Amino acid sequence: MTQERRYARRHLCSFPVTLSGNEPESHTGIACDLSALGIGVSLHRSVVTALAQGGNIMTAGDLVTITLPVVAGTEFGGRPLAARVRHVRRLSQDEYLVGLLFNDTDALDDNSVDALVKAGA
Repeated sequence: MTQERRYARRHLCSFPVTLSGNEPESHTGIACDLSALGIGVSLHRSVVTALAQGGNIMTAGDLVTITLPVVAGTEFGGRPLAARVRHVRRLSQDEYLVGLLFNDTDALDDNSVDALVKAGA
């Protein structure tokens, strides 16, 4: 049995996020899981190729900016967060799961994560 290596509790979720890379164009994805340290995002193949830095698809180490939705009643959301790709997994011909780690480990706290998950943002 493998041991869980996470430092922050992960929450399953489903809400839209916006991503951008070196180009000013932004792309949409769906958040699948969220923690205070990172996020898992489901992306279409066209997004994974558009945000690729130095290759045909995104790879570990690529830098992106992700914007999470605004949560009513809180001061959280709507601001861009710098993140780097941790892993890219192909789920189907056109769908990928991309794991991102936030560059600023204090960008989110547990209360912000809980608010996003509960709001279904």
